[in-house]
Amino acid sequence: MNSKFKFLIEMLSASALIISLFFLAIEVKQSNSLARATVRQTINNNDVEYLETFLDSNTIPIANYKLKSGQELSKYEIQQIIWQQHINYRIFDNGYYQYQNGLLDKEEWLKYKSIMTTLFEENPYVYEMWAEYGENFSSSFQVEVEKIISK
Repeated sequence: MNSKFKFLIEMLSASALIISLFFLAIEVKQSNSLARATVRQTINNNDVEYLETFLDSNTIPIANYKLKSGQELSKYEIQQIIWQQHINYRIFDNGYYQYQNGLLDKEEWLKYKSIMTTLFEENPYVYEMWAEYGENFSSSFQVEVEKIISK
């Protein structure tokens, strides 16, 4: 009976070790995923911060008002709106990355997707931004945006 008990203890120990290694592997994978997401967020924040230097905070509200009210925009106002949308879509691209990696809830991503759809429907300069800068976004995000455009 002593050898059976010893065998049982060895099997339980081996099982506990395997289970521990399994959970350790999961923890390492989650940690790596979180580290990649953090790096991506930092890069995105730096990109947005740089791109914001091109925006004229006095012109953007006026240009958006003129756009909403159907007034003609100057070339400068149009360019400001294009740059503003470039920043918006940088944020959306990062959100899509976070969503794909399970760090952004589906509900939040669908909210972003709805905003993007509305922007394409209501702002013709979003198409211009996409034509000019679209290839600079992540490949998976480009596919997602092309689905929105083709609807």
